[in-house]
Amino acid sequence: MMVISMKIFSEKYIERRDEYIPKLAGEISAKYSPQELARLVVPTQTIDDYLFVTGDNFPSDNSVNVLLRNARELVTPGHEYTRTYGSSHADISYLEELVRETFDSAYAISYIAISEQANLEGRQISEDEKQDYAFGIAANLLAKVPKIIDWHRWNVFASLKDPAIWSSAVRTGIPQDIIEQLEKSEFPKYVMTSLKAGDTKHYLNFLAENGLRNKYSLLVQLIDSSYDGPKSLLNHYIANQLAKPEISLEDLAAKPLYLIPEKIHQITRKLGLDSHPEADVGYGIFIDHVSGTIVIGQTGVVGRFADFAGGGIVLGGLTRRPTDRHPILGEGISIGTGTNFFGPLNVGDYSNFGVNSSVIGYVNFGKECRIGSDVDIGSYRLSNPNKNNGKPGKIILENNVIVGDGVTIFNAESENLVIPSGNIIEPKSYIEGIDGKPVLVERPHGEYLRQLIRDEARSILNDLLTK
Repeated sequence: MMVISMKIFSEKYIERRDEYIPKLAGEISAKYSPQELARLVVPTQTIDDYLFVTGDNFPSDNSVNVLLRNARELVTPGHEYTRTYGSSHADISYLEELVRETFDSAYAISYIAISEQANLEGRQISEDEKQDYAFGIAANLLAKVPKIIDWHRWNVFASLKDPAIWSSAVRTGIPQDIIEQLEKSEFPKYVMTSLKAGDTKHYLNFLAENGLRNKYSLLVQLIDSSYDGPKSLLNHYIANQLAKPEISLEDLAAKPLYLIPEKIHQITRKLGLDSHPEADVGYGIFIDHVSGTIVIGQTGVVGRFADFAGGGIVLGGLTRRPTDRHPILGEGISIGTGTNFFGPLNVGDYSNFGVNSSVIGYVNFGKECRIGSDVDIGSYRLSNPNKNNGKPGKIILENNVIVGDGVTIFNAESENLVIPSGNIIEPKSYIEGIDGKPVLVERPHGEYLRQLIRDEARSILNDLLTK
């Protein structure tokens, strides 16, 4: 092991690494308050901790978890490792030590993965190439940490929408009249206003006006310490950087890393977020009750400020071809528990969906659409001699369309079915596309097709979750 360690962590590597440490640590420390720097914990680690591999010589889950925990400690100081009560090291050299350990762990697992990928592909790769490739991956990951810190903080802030944060312990000492006012207030709207403005003052002013400003640090600490939503998103950002590296250090190249992003993905699935490492996920995301699986496919896009109100939400594909096949969600999308989207559909900014709904196929939503609960919307090719059997037209809901609970909208025609802006579709309606126009069909005829859509959605979902 000593010979291998000296080969991987060569004098050349150590000299190059130490040149970058002060710059990387300085950019990270600029994001910290003095209190955050004092909370930072540096674990006791050795080089061997980064070199554990599986039987096929790829980095083990233990090694990958070391990298994840080090990176998470840099992003959210004091939340990954323990220390003796009362001890702290509010010192830039202490931060540099954790940056060094994170650099070494990222470099080691990258080096090993690069080596074994070359072996599997039957190609030769020089020692210099392996070291340069791994060095670029590690350095650019650390260079992205300041941005990930910002994203994580906004994810924590977005979780302030959760009324459960006002636990009995937090409410202790608050006068009864203030508690009653709080129970009547729409505090989530102040959170969203702050998110959209990129400034926490709107929410903080709301707290101050109600004599609750001193509760803010308690609320944030509660979320950062115990909510899996922000933690799972943090893992995703790390995996995404390794799968689709953003080059922050222009003098260093970084190529996509084989296998490791998928290992992080597997670790994150245990937290309830099944997001492919290549999916693009914004920040200011609130995931409530993440213990129910939320699936985001490889080519999926989730804009900023999304609100996933529970598990069982799927952004899935309809084809096995390696093409853009997953939903694209704009900013401020709100989705209820058990609602599924399948296919390369688009959802406009600030649209919201109720619970247990299903959207399948070629469907586009404009901005600020409101879709109720138990709604089925699908564009399908039907095996019916009286219908067009080619590619169906899209279903296009323009801006500000309101769809009531229990509605079915179905299109099997080649023409696009367009629901014009501002239209309201009453609950329990069944709408079918006829010559490109929405036609209200008698409900008894709608029940069969409604069940067909549901059965297809369940089949796709089962296939995704059992593959």
